Amino acid sequence: MPVSKAPTSDLARNVGRLYWESVMKKALKKLASNLIKDEQGGEVLEYALIAGLIVVASIAAIAAVGGKVVGKWQSLQNNSSW
Repeated sequence: MPVSKAPTSDLARNVGRLYWESVMKKALKKLASNLIKDEQGGEVLEYALIAGLIVVASIAAIAAVGGKVVGKWQSLQNNSSW
C-alpha cells in the first residue's frame, strides 16, 4: 500500500529554505575567510606567474633568434660538400 505524504505548508517550506540558505551563507563565509587567511595559495600564484614570464621570455627569444639560426644552418648545408 503506497504511503502518502502529509501536505507541507508554505510556512514550513519557507522555514526550511531559509535554514538551508543561512547554513550555506555561513559555509561560504567560512570558506572565503579560510581562503583569505591561507598564504600558500599566494605563493603558488607567484610561482605560476614567474613560470609564465619565463615561458613568454623564452618564446620571444626563440622567435627573435630563430630566423638567424635557420639561415646559418641553411648556409652551412648549401656550402658543405657532402
